Amino acid sequence: MHDFLEEKDELPKERALLCNEQWLLDLAFLVDVINHVNYLNLKLQGKDKLFPSLVNDISAFKGVRKGGWS
Repeated sequence: MHDFLEEKDELPKERALLCNEQWLLDLAFLVDVINHVNYLNLKLQGKDKLFPSLVNDISAFKGVRKGGWS
């Protein structure tokens, strides 16, 4: 992507971010967190879900959060 943007000579600030290793690590972490939150969201929207099941899903999510994102 960096090479493509460089070839087109567009988005110089964004291109610089693609070379920043710490920024890329932060982006990867953010993508991982959002993936977990989306998964929880889908589980909570399931049809005919009872309250105890919702509590279990949220508790499991909290456990992942405390144990670290995988």
